Amino acid sequence: MKNGLIIKSISGEYTVFSEELYVCKPRGVFRHQDKSPKVGDCVDFDEKTLTIIKIHDRKNELVRPVIANVDYAILVFSIVEPDLNLQLLDRILSILEYQDISSVIVFTKNDLLQFKDTNFEEAYNNAKEYYKKIGYPVLESTHPRRQNRRIVVAEHHCHCCHCGVPAGNGCPAVQPL
Repeated sequence: MKNGLIIKSISGEYTVFSEELYVCKPRGVFRHQDKSPKVGDCVDFDEKTLTIIKIHDRKNELVRPVIANVDYAILVFSIVEPDLNLQLLDRILSILEYQDISSVIVFTKNDLLQFKDTNFEEAYNNAKEYYKKIGYPVLESTHPRRQNRRIVVAEHHCHCCHCGVPAGNGCPAVQPL
């Protein structure tokens, strides 16, 4: 029996990392316990039968996306195209706070502010200062191609994006203010 971390879930098969990758299926007993493996779970598995035998206790879990044991969430929100949605940002921050998950806020497309009126830019700056004041790290991204991942630390993290970039393209560039 080996111990590993679930890093991917597709159609009831779970990719478990433990020195190397194993594609495993969970035991049927989990269905009767209403407990299903999630990405981020620490599990015990049998490397011969490729069966997940035990799911270790979770420190937190999210329903959407279906993940567990997250230390950090990187919230990527565009300022324009689509316009900044502070209600959605507040809602996500509330959920993360409730689950005891630390957050980093990244505002993207601030180079497009020059095409908006000054009231819009002032409202954005007020919002940015507000989130800083209540204790959230706030970063900005101006260059869409530069990949600067200094904020990604060794802990388990997830990206929550509302920035108009397709999910498969990864997190837009971030650079400290």
